[in-house]
Amino acid sequence: SISMMMNASKYLLHQNPVKLVEYCERTKELSGETLRETRNILYKFREIGKANRPPLPVFFGRLCKDFQKSTGITTECHIGNINTSVNEPIFNALFRTVQVCFINALRHGLARNIRLFVWDNDETLNMSIWNDDKSSMANAVISQGIGLTGVQERLDNLGGKLTANPVDDGFKVKIEIPL
Repeated sequence: SISMMMNASKYLLHQNPVKLVEYCERTKELSGETLRETRNILYKFREIGKANRPPLPVFFGRLCKDFQKSTGITTECHIGNINTSVNEPIFNALFRTVQVCFINALRHGLARNIRLFVWDNDETLNMSIWNDDKSSMANAVISQGIGLTGVQERLDNLGGKLTANPVDDGFKVKIEIPL
């Protein structure tokens, strides 16, 4: 919305200065709201403590619900047969993956829907996070920014694997961690 309003504003400079002022005021409001929402999400991520952490299905379910409530992005959580607890390095890898993917969908994309899947096939713990952002992704070359690089580093320490790429209906990140 902010980008579209600013783009339209440059055409209003000579045609309709009153409307231009309205667009600028609304853009300022939207950017302030977006910044507050993003900060609230980041603060929630920081508040998560090891000692008070609920079982994984509950934890990720609440995380998805809170993210949806904070952003308006429909966020589904599908937790399969995973154990209710994992060691701290595996939990951190899972949590940081979700954190990076959710924030990237919010920050970089036009995603309106996110789906988180976690399952265990007895040898590997698997997680995939899909979002429906298709904006100019068809021919995109994906480069890892600081978020995905951090996820990759955590996975390297666990012998895990990361894939992140556009798919027909959006964008998908998948991780695998050997058990």
